[in-house]
Amino acid sequence: MDKSEILNDIKKHYAFKRDTDFAAFLGISPQVLYNWKARNTFDTELVFTKCVDINSEWLLTGNGTMVKNGVRTSKIGQSKGVYYSTSDTSDGLVSEFYKIMEFDNEQFVIPTFKDADYLVQIKGDSMYPKYNSGDIVACKKLDMEDFFFQWDKVYVLETSQGTLTKRIKKGSSTDKITLISDNESYDSFELAISKILGVALVIGVIRVE
Repeated sequence: MDKSEILNDIKKHYAFKRDTDFAAFLGISPQVLYNWKARNTFDTELVFTKCVDINSEWLLTGNGTMVKNGVRTSKIGQSKGVYYSTSDTSDGLVSEFYKIMEFDNEQFVIPTFKDADYLVQIKGDSMYPKYNSGDIVACKKLDMEDFFFQWDKVYVLETSQGTLTKRIKKGSSTDKITLISDNESYDSFELAISKILGVALVIGVIRVE
C-alpha cells in the first residue's frame, strides 16, 4: 500500500468528504496535502500525532489493521456541510484543481444534498431551460478510475480547455461521448473520453426566482 492510499483510507475512516476538511483536521494546508499525495509521501509523526486511534505499524507499512485494538472512533467529518463555491468560470462551475486550492468557500448543511461535494451557481444559458443563470446546482465528484456515464444525465466535465456543464449521450464510438446543451441555440459536439480530467454528476438544483 502506498502513502497516498494510506492517506485516503484515513480520510475515509474519519468520514471526511473533502481534502480541504481532512487537511484542516491534520493542521496543514490543502496544498501540503495535495503535494503529499502527488509525491507519495507524508509527515508520519504529524499524522500519527493527529490520528491518535490509528495503528502505528499500519501507518508506517500499510500492513495489519488500521485502528488500534479496542479503540472506538467518531466519524469526525460527518457533520461537515457542502461547500459553496463562488468561482466564476464559463459555465459557472469549478475545476477540480481550483476547488482543491480554494480554501475560503462557505459551507452549508442541506440534508437533500448530503451526498454532494460542492454547490456552484450557474452562469450562462447553455443549459436553459433545465438550469437558469443564477441557479445553484449540487455536484457529486466521481472517481475517474471507477465510474460510468448515465446517458442523458447532466455532468460537470473538466477538460484541458476548461469546465463544461452538459448533458451526456453516447458518442459515435466507445471512446467518445456526445455533449448536449439543453438550449437549442448551442450545437452538440463529441469529446474523447481521454480528454476528460475530472467529472462530477449534477444531483440537484436550488432555483433562484
